[in-house]
Amino acid sequence: MGFFSKWFFYAIVIALGSFSMGQSLSYYSPAKDEMDRIFKLSETASHWLNVMVPLAAILGGPLSKPLIARIGRRMSCFVLGIATLVTWIMMAASTEKTVAVLFIGRGLQGILVGAVSGLCSMYIVEISPVEYRGAYGTIHQIFVTIGGLYTFGIGIIGNWRVFTWLCTVGTALHVILIWFV
Repeated sequence: MGFFSKWFFYAIVIALGSFSMGQSLSYYSPAKDEMDRIFKLSETASHWLNVMVPLAAILGGPLSKPLIARIGRRMSCFVLGIATLVTWIMMAASTEKTVAVLFIGRGLQGILVGAVSGLCSMYIVEISPVEYRGAYGTIHQIFVTIGGLYTFGIGIIGNWRVFTWLCTVGTALHVILIWFV
């Protein structure tokens, strides 16, 4: 069995969850200026919208353990992926009158980032061939970084709402392809 076996494909599919994590962590930077203007966010509110993801991620790891134990790794990837899709949709659908939905979406996304962080890295290492475990183990971090790069790359389009909808693509692929793992 070589490096690029079916297990490599599986690791890439799982790592799409890591990709979503990278998007969530870097999302607000390219969206900030337009969102601050449209939602009329104060400097303090803007700061909190940005910091909600890493702050809430602290809760995600411990909360994901019972989920993984109860429904398994693949189903947990699916459930967390669906939940992440919901947060992107919540944020994309937010208006000036429903700005609280934007904050709730970011907070929930943070919890999901914490959960996905442990789940995806663990799952990739567990399914990897023993002789490539170290190399496969880096796939999680590579995809977190690629997710951030994708976010910054598509963030230049300027329209925060279109940008937010484009952030659903990787997560949607993850939710669909996880059933092939």
